[in-house]
Amino acid sequence: MKALIAAALMIVSVSTFSAETGAVDSLLSVLPIGTYQGQDDAGNSCNVVVNDVNYPAKVLSITVSNNKSTIFKILNEGSEFLFRAYKKEFIQTDRQYVDSSRNSYVDRIIRTVIAGDNTLYVVVANEITVNRDRTVESVECVVNL
Repeated sequence: MKALIAAALMIVSVSTFSAETGAVDSLLSVLPIGTYQGQDDAGNSCNVVVNDVNYPAKVLSITVSNNKSTIFKILNEGSEFLFRAYKKEFIQTDRQYVDSSRNSYVDRIIRTVIAGDNTLYVVVANEITVNRDRTVESVECVVNL
């Protein structure tokens, strides 16, 4: 009986520690759903909007805009990502190939990192690569949490 209880506890503890947080929950732990006002590095006003797109599926839309540009990123649950909680650093990239040669593609990127007391640096970017030519469109914002 003791062996059965010990085995049951071991199975529960292994499954508890092996449960990993997904991409959507990791981003929401540093940047919850909502609208945030802030400033970019040049001192211009900007905003970040985080929306739940496809409830009950875990899909987020993150839009960063300033007076010149607006860029959005869709974040799906199950995406590969990098997360460091102590830095509030979250990085996720999606690559879409334009043609079958795989020489032309678009990388859609979101990155967050702590920028000070209760502030978070958020950037959403599109990196467009055609053969070896690369163009980067990005909008960044430092928001108060």
